[in-house]
Amino acid sequence: MGTRGPLPEPTEVTVLPPGVVGEGGELTLPTPPRGLLPVTRRRWVAFWESGLGRVVQEVGLPAVSRLFRYYDEWERLEKEYRAGPRTVEGSQGQQVINPLADRLAKLEDLISRLEDKCGVTPLARARLGIAIGESKLTWQQVSRQGAGGQGNVPELPA
Repeated sequence: MGTRGPLPEPTEVTVLPPGVVGEGGELTLPTPPRGLLPVTRRRWVAFWESGLGRVVQEVGLPAVSRLFRYYDEWERLEKEYRAGPRTVEGSQGQQVINPLADRLAKLEDLISRLEDKCGVTPLARARLGIAIGESKLTWQQVSRQGAGGQGNVPELPA
């Protein structure tokens, strides 16, 4: 159930094989944003190899790049937050929550929104009508199942 009623049923599901296939059939990945941490660079590769990259058009690349810059910034801030105190001294000498906690929470909100728009989570993919790593059965596969797997199904004309 969505926030404004039931989710619409997707009329057609796009089936995507894993990987990003470029011209000539080779696997190609867009260049990641500069200065990313190694963990973020690994996630960048995993994103494109997962099949999500097959639905990202060139016009959507800035949004995906922004998502990974947010991931990277979150990693950096989270490391700094974990290493420091949970509370710091405020302007009046009182103890206040470390401002990094607020920055992390704001980044998490931005990340969550972009993940939904980019189809990163299973629910987001369902809302966008994206199926990854699944394949439809061909006519021949269905026929073989009906023939008891005997394989005596005529080939379709090319």
